[in-house]
Parts: sequence; C-alpha cells; structure tokens
Amino acid sequence: MKKVYISAILATVILSGCGEKQEDSVAETTKSATEQTKAVAEPIAQGIYGAKTQEVTQSVPIEMHAAAEQKGAYQPPAPVAVEVAEVLDFKDAGGYIYIQIQEANGQLLWIAGPKAVVKVGQKVSFAPQMMMQDFPSKALGKTFDRLLFVAAIAPLKDGASTTTAAATKEDDCSNCDTHKAQRAAKDLEQMVKDSSSKVVDEVKNVASTVAAAATEVVDSAAKAVKQVIAKPSGGYTIAELYSKKSDLNGTSVSVAGRVTKVSKGIMGRDWIHIVDDSRDASAGDFTITSPSSNVNVDEVVVVTGKLNTDVDFGYGYFYPVIIENATFSK
Repeated sequence: MKKVYISAILATVILSGCGEKQEDSVAETTKSATEQTKAVAEPIAQGIYGAKTQEVTQSVPIEMHAAAEQKGAYQPPAPVAVEVAEVLDFKDAGGYIYIQIQEANGQLLWIAGPKAVVKVGQKVSFAPQMMMQDFPSKALGKTFDRLLFVAAIAPLKDGASTTTAAATKEDDCSNCDTHKAQRAAKDLEQMVKDSSSKVVDEVKNVASTVAAAATEVVDSAAKAVKQVIAKPSGGYTIAELYSKKSDLNGTSVSVAGRVTKVSKGIMGRDWIHIVDDSRDASAGDFTITSPSSNVNVDEVVVVTGKLNTDVDFGYGYFYPVIIENATFSK
C-alpha cells in the first residue's frame, strides 16, 4: 500500500474540533476527538509505516484552528498520502511539536503536529493537511515564513519500509490490527454519514413546517383580498342604488359592503362608509348614517335603512345618494 488515506478520521476531527473559536473550547473538543480516533490511528501507524503507537494521534493543533478561522483559510481536507522526511531540527511546544525537514526541491520547511518523540537524523512519516504563510507561534515566540500543519507525526522504526506495507490476506488475519483499523475507519465514516443525514432530515422538517405556515398566511390574506361581497336577499348593490336612486328614493333598502371608515358622534349621528364589488374603487365609497353603530373597519356588514337622494347637510356635506337611520347585521 503506497498511500494511506485518512479522510474518515480527519473528517471526524474537523467536525469535532472547529465548533468553537475560543482556544480552551477547541482544546477540550480536540482531546475528545483524539480519544475517539486513537484506536484507529495507532494500529494503522504501527502496521503500515512502523510508528510507535503511543506517539500517534489524529488530533488537529489548536493553533491551526485559530489561524485558519482568523484568516478564513480553513477548508475540510481531501484525502492525502503519508509523506516521509528526515528530522533536521525540532522544537517542543506544549502538546505539539515543530519539526524542520527538507523538501524534495531542497528547500527547508517546518511542519507542526501532535506531539511525538523524535530525534535529529531520524525519519518520520506525517500526513500533510494545510500550509500557512507567515504563521506566528505564540508558544515559541517565532513567526514561520511557511508552516505545514499535519494531522499525525510517526517516527519510523529502524528498517521500516517507506514505500510498501506487508501484504496480508483478509481471510488469514481478519482480527489483525490492520483489518481492525480498516473496519473501525469504515464504521467511523458511516457514523459521520448517519449524523449528517439526521441533520439534513431535521432541516427539511423545519423548512416544511415554515413553508406550510407561510402558505397558510398567504392563503388567508388572499381570501381576505378576494372575498366576494354578495348582494343580500331582496337587497341591492351600491351600483344599483345609484342607478335606481329615483325609484328607490324614500324607501327602505338593504345593501352589503365592507366598512372602510367609521366616524362617531358627528352632528348627532355616526357616519359609516362602505364599498362592495359592484363599482370600481376609483368611484369612492358609499355613505350611511346611523343613530348608533356597532361596526368596525374591514368588517363586511349588511346595512338596512332609508335611502334618500340629494341630501344637503350644509357645510359642504352634500350627498346625491345616502342611507339614513341605518341598522347593521353581520
């Protein structure tokens, strides 16, 4: 096996480690993620590229999270291959270690990852994760021109192969550490998928509830706007009151309409204005007077009273058609 892919482990760590921006919260979450994934990482490290199991974890450095959040650089990592390099120098910093290596192009590079026991001249394997530029390390009081954060650092045992792992048949060692690790990784990946599915389902349920509520509000509003005001039995529409005003003058009439305005106690009476669907809105409303009214704006009512024409109350109150001494029913 030339490359070791650790996408499932990294995905779990990222989901667990980046929920809080404060360093203390990240450290606590990182510790929990480390314990959950250690059982997977250790046998892989020992069985594949000769790592000391007690020194391998799959946690993500706290400083990596902080810097990534501040600079907006963090993205979930894609599966990466394990790389190998010789330790030229190293510095311990709390629970993490900084190691200087030489790249294939001859340039020197510092990497940072979970603490490991190493020595100068020793070869280590590591899983690259993210490169940072001009990274300030508070723990070391130093700014690195380039710093590569890695998800795991594993010292290689003497004579350990850096290119291939021992071939093992599934049916011959179904309980060996390598296959146990593979099964654990698959279980971990499925657990992440199941968790994501539950979140998606919950979001869909909430969205469906909100959509249903919004539809109900819109439907109610539409009904109110489109409500048809029916002519009362034996009554008239407002348009008919105007067209037949000569014949209806002095008679008791009924008309239905929606109340648009109520003015109480003016010249010893209440003044009510209504509209219906028989005339264009630009034609204005119809005026009614009553000794006492019990109606409110936007209510649909049936008005019964005496129709009079060309009524002049003085002070500019002249009405070609008006219903007076009206009563109301709803």
